[in-house]
Amino acid sequence: MTSSSLSLWGRAVFSIIAVVACLFGGVAGCLTLASMRVPPELREPVPQRFNVDLFEVERATVREVVTGFGSAEPVREVVVSAQVAGEIIAVHPELKIGTEVKGQATTSDSEGRSVTATGDLLARIDPRVYEEQLLRAKTQLEDDRLELTRVEQESTNLERLAEQLERDRADNQAEYDKFRKLYEKGGVATESDLRRAQLTLRGVEKLIIENENARALLPVRLAQVHRKLATHQNQIRLAEIDLQNTTIRPPFRGILSSVAIEQGQFVRPGDPLVTITDVDKVEIPISITLGDFAKIKPRLDSGTLPPVALASNESAPELWTGELLRASPKVDPATRTVVVYVRVDNSRQTTPLLPGTFVQARIEGPVHQEVLVVPRDALLGSDVFIARDDATAERRFVTIAERLQAFAIVSEGVEEGDRVVLSNLDILNSGSLIQPQRERTLDDELKTQRTKLLSRLDSPQARLMKKPSE
Repeated sequence: MTSSSLSLWGRAVFSIIAVVACLFGGVAGCLTLASMRVPPELREPVPQRFNVDLFEVERATVREVVTGFGSAEPVREVVVSAQVAGEIIAVHPELKIGTEVKGQATTSDSEGRSVTATGDLLARIDPRVYEEQLLRAKTQLEDDRLELTRVEQESTNLERLAEQLERDRADNQAEYDKFRKLYEKGGVATESDLRRAQLTLRGVEKLIIENENARALLPVRLAQVHRKLATHQNQIRLAEIDLQNTTIRPPFRGILSSVAIEQGQFVRPGDPLVTITDVDKVEIPISITLGDFAKIKPRLDSGTLPPVALASNESAPELWTGELLRASPKVDPATRTVVVYVRVDNSRQTTPLLPGTFVQARIEGPVHQEVLVVPRDALLGSDVFIARDDATAERRFVTIAERLQAFAIVSEGVEEGDRVVLSNLDILNSGSLIQPQRERTLDDELKTQRTKLLSRLDSPQARLMKKPSE
């Protein structure tokens, strides 16, 4: 064996011995550490407590609030259009959007007599054509009256002529009879005398027939004249209306919301001139559910119009007040809602409610006297957890008389003074330990409403003063 082979064999043996020594050293170290371990101290488990918020139950008189949204609309708004054609020769000096204009109004003076104000002049259409039409119609009416007078006089003359002709016929008949008798006696009257008397009589009879024909036509002529009179009287009335319509005045007091004319412009009948909006009173159509409608319908039927508070959005304070005026007789088949109408009198508002404003309406609903109200957050189905004096939770079944959005009226299961749990309901059981964090009252819960759905009509102070006397 060579010296190089011995050297390799020695290094291998040394490596094996070193590895074995390390293993034994590690085992010895683990055994030493294990012998130094101290057993853990045994402690009894601590029961788990759940942090919860509580609500103190109390009796209260509350009113439901029915809410809905809508846009204000003017009660009166009119587009004033031209009713005659012509050129605009004059306009209101401030014919601009936003200008207030006054319409015709009747007032009383100091002596109680009625005084009518004509209202502001908005525009004037050139009246010359219509003045000429009125003058022509009046002239034609005068001609008709003259013709009527002439026909009536002619009727009188014909009556007189008829009487005269009857007398002439009698005289001529007598003259004819006399000549005929003389002729028959022979020699006293000639045939020419008899013929002449007969022709005279026939002439008178012809005049009588002509007179009768003329009198028979008189009713027709009178009817024609009366028809002409009526036609021209109507033409005068129409001409007067056309002439009156050349002056454009507001039908009522309001604000100009659009202007479509200028001086010198030619207009035709039907052309829109201005739009006038009455902002004194506005209405808001509000869509509410059938359930909410059932709550306010009794007051509408009785004529006791429910007051309504209005705000710019559901969380904003009330800015306007109005009253519920009427309701639609139909239900919207698509939304299953009923439209009710709220009237706002801007003369009673600090800030007027302008048409087009989107608002939330808060309508006074029914009142619930002395009821137990709990937040719906406290309900777990039909159960609640009551905080007992020993800091444990008790699960109880409750009877819910009515659900009021974020609240519920409970008729059985809780009493005044009970404290119901509001939080961690999903992990509580009867007997669970609880740690109250905050205690809330009905007033606290009402203040947190984003949308006012319930209002309190009594106060805790008033109830405390009332209890001793009871």
